[in-house]
Amino acid sequence: MKSYPDITRRSEQESEFDSEPEGHVAGPTLSDEVDSEGDIEGLESDKDDAVAQEGSSKRVAKAGSKDGQVLERVKYHIETMPPEVLRGTYTVMPTPKPKRGLDQSLPPISRIEDIFDDLVAKAEKNGFDGFLSHIGSRELRVASMCSGTEAPLLALDMIADSFKRLFGRSFHLHHLFSAEIEPFKQSYIQRNFSPAILFRDVNELVNDEATTAFGSMRKVPTNPDLLVAGFSCVDFSQLNAHKKSLEDMGESGHTFFPILQYVKRCRPPLVILENVHSAPWAKIMEVYQKIDYNAYHAFIDTKNFYLPQTRERGYLLCIDQRKLETEPPTKKGAKTSLLARMMKSFQRPASSPVTHFLLKHDDPRLRVGVNDISVQVGKDRQAVDWTRYKARHLGYRMENGLGDKRPLTRWQDNGTCQMPDFYWHGWTKTQTERVWDTLDVNFLRAIVRKSDFMSKCRVIDLSQGLDRELDQRASGISGCLTPRGQHFISTRGGPLLGIEALALQGIPTDRLLLSSESQRDLHDLAGNAMSSPVVGAAILCALIAGHKALLPGPPRVDEPETPHCVSLPHSVRQDCPMRDVSVELSAIASEPIKDILSKGHRSCRLCFCEGQSGTRRRDMLKCSKCNHTACVRCGRNPSHVYEPIPEKELALRIAPIDFEIYIKMNFPMRLQLKGLTQELFEQFREPWTSKEVLSAWKAFMGTVSLALGEELRFSGISRQRSWTVTAEWLFFALPGKHEPSNSPLRQILSHPIAHLGQTREVIAQLQPDWDAFELGQESQTVKTWFRRWTKSPNTSLTIGNLPRASTEPSLNWRLCIDIAGFVRQRLPKLVETNNKDDVENIQPPGFKKYSLRPEQLRSLTWMRAQESPEVQPFEEEEVVEALLPVINWRAEGKATVEKLVRGGILGDDVGYGKTAISLGLIDAQFENDLRTVPDSRDGPIAIKATLIVVPYHLFDQWLREIDKFLGSKYRVLQIKTIIALRPLDITEIEKADIVLMSASIFRGVHYYELMRLFGAVPEVPKAEGRVFDEWLRDAVNGIHNHLRLLRTQEDLDVFGVSRRKMSGAI
Repeated sequence: MKSYPDITRRSEQESEFDSEPEGHVAGPTLSDEVDSEGDIEGLESDKDDAVAQEGSSKRVAKAGSKDGQVLERVKYHIETMPPEVLRGTYTVMPTPKPKRGLDQSLPPISRIEDIFDDLVAKAEKNGFDGFLSHIGSRELRVASMCSGTEAPLLALDMIADSFKRLFGRSFHLHHLFSAEIEPFKQSYIQRNFSPAILFRDVNELVNDEATTAFGSMRKVPTNPDLLVAGFSCVDFSQLNAHKKSLEDMGESGHTFFPILQYVKRCRPPLVILENVHSAPWAKIMEVYQKIDYNAYHAFIDTKNFYLPQTRERGYLLCIDQRKLETEPPTKKGAKTSLLARMMKSFQRPASSPVTHFLLKHDDPRLRVGVNDISVQVGKDRQAVDWTRYKARHLGYRMENGLGDKRPLTRWQDNGTCQMPDFYWHGWTKTQTERVWDTLDVNFLRAIVRKSDFMSKCRVIDLSQGLDRELDQRASGISGCLTPRGQHFISTRGGPLLGIEALALQGIPTDRLLLSSESQRDLHDLAGNAMSSPVVGAAILCALIAGHKALLPGPPRVDEPETPHCVSLPHSVRQDCPMRDVSVELSAIASEPIKDILSKGHRSCRLCFCEGQSGTRRRDMLKCSKCNHTACVRCGRNPSHVYEPIPEKELALRIAPIDFEIYIKMNFPMRLQLKGLTQELFEQFREPWTSKEVLSAWKAFMGTVSLALGEELRFSGISRQRSWTVTAEWLFFALPGKHEPSNSPLRQILSHPIAHLGQTREVIAQLQPDWDAFELGQESQTVKTWFRRWTKSPNTSLTIGNLPRASTEPSLNWRLCIDIAGFVRQRLPKLVETNNKDDVENIQPPGFKKYSLRPEQLRSLTWMRAQESPEVQPFEEEEVVEALLPVINWRAEGKATVEKLVRGGILGDDVGYGKTAISLGLIDAQFENDLRTVPDSRDGPIAIKATLIVVPYHLFDQWLREIDKFLGSKYRVLQIKTIIALRPLDITEIEKADIVLMSASIFRGVHYYELMRLFGAVPEVPKAEGRVFDEWLRDAVNGIHNHLRLLRTQEDLDVFGVSRRKMSGAI
C-alpha cells in the first residue's frame, strides 16, 4: 500500500478550465504591488472589451519599466511552484484583457437547486423577509403571458422551496392564469402546471371574457399581484433583416399592446417584462410611465447569472404608483436604475462549463435523444443547392489560409461524408454540404489556434454562417440559444439535445413531464424561454422593492411539520408466513481472474454506436496495428488497418447486463481502510516552502482528515471502450462544494490520495507551461517535478459484507408461493376437451316439426346455464410490467376484479347448427324472460323482445330458420334496411317477440342522423376516434332526456323539440 498527496495529470472534469485565451497567462498570485498593476477588473458584458483593452493599455503604460521586474518575478514563481499550486492560481499579465469566460475563483455550481439556494441566500440578505412578513399567509397571485416554459413559475417554486429548506420560512403561490397561443406549448403548460385558466390568445385579454385553450369562454381574472410577460422579440432581433417598430404592429406589436391594455385595465401592482437587448426600451418605459407606472430598466447577460450562456436580454420592472410611491426612474439609462442596482447584487458569474449541464454519456435519455434526431441510414438524403454559400466558404478559406482540405468530415461532392467514429452518424449523414464544410472550417480554424476541438469542448451554432459564427467565445461558454439554432458539441460529435438546452436555461427538467415534445419543440421552448435564475432574480427584486404595493395578508403561523404516515391496505395474501433460513456466510464466491477478463472482453463496447447496452454480432472491424475496434459504418475515420472480426468470435459476445451482475457477485460492495493517518501524510511536507504552497497544504490536510476512516461503498459500473471496473481500489478525498474551481486543493484532489492494486509510478511530471505542439529537429530541455513516495506498512484493508454481496439490485416485500401453479407446470400437456359428458337439455317447447340433435342439446344446456341467475362471475386480470434497465429493476403490477356477465360465445364449427340452438334458447327462455322484464316507468323503455343482429347477407337465411323451427308462434319484426326502420313507432316494437335487424343499418350515416335528431346534438363527426365517442355519449344522453319528456307528454313532437333546440330557439 502506497499513499501520495499529489496528482499526476488532470482529470477530465477539470479539462474545461485549462484552456486559456491568448494573452492570459497562468501563474502564481504575486504580491499586492503586482496585482494592483497587472490585474484588470472584469466588465459586465463582452461589448465592453474594447473599453477594457483601452484601460489595460493605459495601465500597462503607467507601469513603465516595472514590467520587466514583474515578468521576472512571475518567471521565478513559475519555475519554483509545484504544478498543482501553479495550476490552481492565476495571474493576469500586463497584456490586453481577453474575452470574459468562466469565473474560476468561484466554486463550480451547475445543479439548479444549488443555484437557487445561492440566489435565496442573497435575497435574505437584501431584505426579502420584508415581503414574507407583508404577505403573511396570503397566497401570491401570479399571472404569466407568453412565457413559454413558464420559467417565472418554476423560479418562484424553486425560490419557495429554497427558503423553506434554508430558513424555515416560505410563501404560497396561486397561479391565476397563463396565456399561450402555440398548441404544443399549451399542452406543455397544462400537463406540468395545470393553471386554473389557460387562455389561447393574449389579444383577447383586453375583454372581460376570453377563449381558453379548450375553446370555452372564461372570465379574465383582474386581480393578480404579479404579472410576468415576455412579448414577441421577432421584430427586434439582431437576426431579423427587416425590423419593425411597435407602431408597425408586427408580431411584437400585436403581443405588446394587449399586455399594455390588460395592465392599464386591471393595474397589477408589479409587472415584469422581458425581451431582447435591442428592443425599444426607452419607448416602452415612456408608455408605462404615462399610465402611472414607474418603469425601471436593466440589461442582463445570462452568463453573469450562474449559467454558461451568452444571452443578453432586457428586463423592465413596473410598479404601480397609485399603490406605492417609489423613486422616479433615472435618465442615465439601464446601468443605474433601481432594477439594475438590485440585479447587480444578485449577480454571480458562471463557474461551471457547458459540459456540466449536458447529459452524461451513460444517461439513457442521451440514447433516446440520439434516436429521436437520427433517421435511417438508407433513407434518401435531399439534395440542397448551396452554390451561394459555397462561394462564401471558399472565400473565407482563402482569406484565412485554411486550405481546401476536409479532414474532419471527409465529405465528397456526391453527397457522402465520413465523420470520426465517435460522431453521431445518424444525424451527421442527414446534414447538408454547408453544415459539413462549416465543421471542417471550424476544425481547421481551431488547429490554427493550436487547439483540437474534438478534445476541447466548443459549442458552435451551425445554423449561422461561418463568417458570423467565428467561435471566439471563452472556453466553456455557449452562444445564445435560439428556437431554430443548431448548436453542435465538438467533443460529442452531435448537436445539443432539447432537454440539455432547457438545462442551459436553468429549467429544472427533472420536475417536468416532457414525454410528448419532440426535439424541435424542446429547442423552441428553450430558445424562447427566460433563463430561470435571471427571471428569478428579477422577481426577487420586484418583491423586495415593491411588496408594499401588494395587499397585506394575515400573519403566518409557522407550525412544526409532523411526519405524515399513510396507511396502505395489505395487497399481499397472508396465507404464506415468512420463516427464517440459515445462511452460510463463510462461502465466498471466487472466480478466476481469467474468467472475469474473458467475460469483460466479450461484453465490452466495440463501437461507439453500441451505446451502453448494445452488442452487435456482425460487421465489426479490428485494427491489426493498434487493436482499435469499430463497426463497418463508423470505422472509416480516422484511418486504420482494419480487418473483419470473425463471426464466431462475435457470436460469443454476451449482454453487458450479464457482466454487470457477474462482476457484482465477485467484487466487494464495502471497503474500509485502516492505518492512513495524518502523521503519515505529514512526511510529504517540506521543511521550507512558500506561503502559497503552505496555504495549499493546509487546505489539503483539512480535506484529507475528513476522508480518513470513511467507509467506501460500491457505486456502479460504466461501460465504455473497456469496462471501468478494474482490480484496484482508489481512495479519493473530495473537496468542499464551496471550493473555487481554480483552487490548488481541487487540482491536488482530482486524483486518489491512496490506491490498492497494480501501479505504474510516475517518474517525473513536466513543467505545465511547456508547449509541445510543434516538434522540432533539435532536442529540448524541460524542467520536471519529481514525486516522493512513502511506504505505509501498518495500513490494512477491511472488506465488509463481501460474502453476501447482492447479485443484482432487487426489492422484495413478500414471497408468495403458488404450489398449485408449480404443480400445473409439472403436469403433462392437457388433452383437448369437449362437451360429450354434459347433460342434454330437453327439446324446446316450440320445436314441434324439427328437433335438435343430442350435441346441440348439450350446447343448449351450457347456454341456458350462462343465462341463469346462478352464473358464477369470472375474474378479469390486468398485468402491467415496468422495466428500468439502468438499475436492473423490474416491477410487476396486477389488478383483478370480478365481473358478472350473462351470456357467452357459441363457437361451434360451420354447419353445426348454431342458428337452431340460438332459436332454441329463445324458445326455452321465453316464459322466464317475460317475468323478468323490468318496470319502465322511468328511464329507457323496456322491451320483451329478443334482438337478433345479423349480417345483411344472412338476414333472409335467419328468417327462413325462424319459420322452419318456430313457425308462427312468435311475432317477428323485420328491420333489414334504414327504410324499414323510419316508419316504425314504439308500439310496434313493444308488441314484437323477436326483432331481427341487419348489422349494416348501424354502419350507415342515416342511422346516426336519426340519433342526432332525436338527441338534439351537433352534426355527426366524419371520422372515428375520440371525437365520435364523445358525440355518441352526448347523443345517448340526449335520447334519455327526450324519453323522459315523451313519458310526461305523450302527444309531444320530440323531433320538433329537437329541431328547435338545435336551432337555438329553446
